[in-house]
Amino acid sequence: IKHYRLCGLVLHCRLHLLSFIQLMTVLEILLGNKNESRKIGLETLLKNRCAYLIAKTPTERENILESFKKIYDIRSDILHNGKHKLSYDDKRCFIQLQELCGRIIKKEIEMLQEQIRINNKKPQFVPLKLLN
Repeated sequence: IKHYRLCGLVLHCRLHLLSFIQLMTVLEILLGNKNESRKIGLETLLKNRCAYLIAKTPTERENILESFKKIYDIRSDILHNGKHKLSYDDKRCFIQLQELCGRIIKKEIEMLQEQIRINNKKPQFVPLKLLN
């Protein structure tokens, strides 16, 4: 925190960028699959798995798919185009990304709890990408 205060805005911007990429990495770990992403593309794979995993209605699914497109575009700008600062809209997408990650992790926990209930034994962690 001391360094954060000393470096001010520059560090603040970099932390947001790093956090954005870290959250996208979380999604890639939980939802990604190397072979599938080669076939249909990483963005398509992640957004569809995300939307179909956590959405409760078709409308919510469409909203997630639309939001994810914007989120993935920001990720690509940071990694491939050297984007160095998040705009106000980018920060709103960052908040949405945080919420998506939280919901996916919550869903994974719920599935593990269901596995315990059904099998009445310790769960075996299986990343979502291996279930598909």
